[in-house]
Amino acid sequence: MVTVTAQKDLFGVADDRLPKGFRYSPDIGTPDLQRSVLEAIPALQLRSSRVS
Repeated sequence: MVTVTAQKDLFGVADDRLPKGFRYSPDIGTPDLQRSVLEAIPALQLRSSRVS
């Protein structure tokens, strides 16, 4: 049985800085997917909101 301990990211992205349940994944999408998401953002009808 192998025991694995938490290890800080070599490039400074520490898991303890992220909200619980989140993880950093630098290669989550292909460059084409990333580009298409960025191109779609300007078309979104975003508005300010206030939560009270």
